[in-house]
Amino acid sequence: MGDGARWIWNLAAMIAPQALQIVDLYHAKEHLSELAGVIFGP
Repeated sequence: MGDGARWIWNLAAMIAPQALQIVDLYHAKEHLSELAGVIFGP
C-alpha cells in the first residue's frame, strides 16, 4: 500500500514483482481531487 508516488511503486516492483500495489484511500481521493481541479477548474 502506498501513496501513489512513482518511486514507491518502482521500489516495490524491484523488491516484490508479484505484489499487488494498492493506493490508500486518502491519497487516492487526493489525486482524484487534483485531477478534477484540472478538468473542471476550481
